[in-house]
Amino acid sequence: MNTKNISILTLCTVMGLMSSSAVAATYCSVYVDNTQNQPNGVVVSTSNISSYSKNDPFIISYQDNRLGEYLNTLTNAKNNNTPLKIYILEEFRGDDAKDCRDGVTDYIGSIHSI
Repeated sequence: MNTKNISILTLCTVMGLMSSSAVAATYCSVYVDNTQNQPNGVVVSTSNISSYSKNDPFIISYQDNRLGEYLNTLTNAKNNNTPLKIYILEEFRGDDAKDCRDGVTDYIGSIHSI
């Protein structure tokens, strides 16, 4: 096997690992209504920025290394009534990552200012 074949094999292996890991793709533009500690993580209640209708709850896992950063961002957004863009973590712990209002609680992948 030559070096080029090894490089392609390595790339395919890395891509396979990346495709099986969780990534954020679907997002919702929201206002933060509330955060609450629950046994499985911090539950975040939000409303749609256009219709003000309630979204499904989001969860931030306690194991997320950005938990503190996310809580600060969520608290500031709630206190200042500032909208955020929340990306859903795809296919993580049984969530479907399809939509913010499909009846399924989704895990937060990332949070960004709008």
